[in-house]
Amino acid sequence: MLSLIRENKVNVLICYRLDRISRNIADFSNLINELSKHNVDFISIKEQFDTRTPMGRAMMYIASVFAQLEREVIAERIRDNLLELSKTRNMARRRSTIRLFFRKISKN
Repeated sequence: MLSLIRENKVNVLICYRLDRISRNIADFSNLINELSKHNVDFISIKEQFDTRTPMGRAMMYIASVFAQLEREVIAERIRDNLLELSKTRNMARRRSTIRLFFRKISKN
């Protein structure tokens, strides 16, 4: 996708939700800068941002902060729940599942 943007073959980048486009604020900011450098508009269907106005851009960044916060809180809750499960139940049965799960979280 980025290669097409850099070749100026894309006019608009459309995503369903803001939290689907990036995992963290820094990546999102870099992407938006890359889009603006190549005159590509960004549209989020669910949030309906207008990136042509300063207020629209500001709201987009604020929403991206909350999207990252939501992802981090969910991951933290899951880790806490797995830790509590390991204390209260037979850990030997769940070790492989928990190990696999933590590998997936650490990659994201």
